[in-house]
Amino acid sequence: MHDIVCGDQKCPSLSAEASADAIAAHEKAQKAFIKDDSLAQLILVDNMDDSNAELTAMCDTAKSFWEKLLSVYEQSSGQRLDRLMEKLFHSDKDWRTIL
Repeated sequence: MHDIVCGDQKCPSLSAEASADAIAAHEKAQKAFIKDDSLAQLILVDNMDDSNAELTAMCDTAKSFWEKLLSVYEQSSGQRLDRLMEKLFHSDKDWRTIL
């Protein structure tokens, strides 16, 4: 599951000139990947609280779930600053009373 979540294992691709045997093997490998990805998503969702489930509601792969969680919880300084500025500008505080 780790390889799927981290993106090391990707959904197999198929070349345009593939033979019938290659197409059948590709379909089998693709089904196996989708099954493993679904299992990884299930594991992630089962271990989330409601707020994290809301954050990842639009994600469609285990990798996208993980990337969304990383973007929220392991932010770089720039990302952290952007989120703080967004919170500041969306706050309901009346700043005129402070100034």
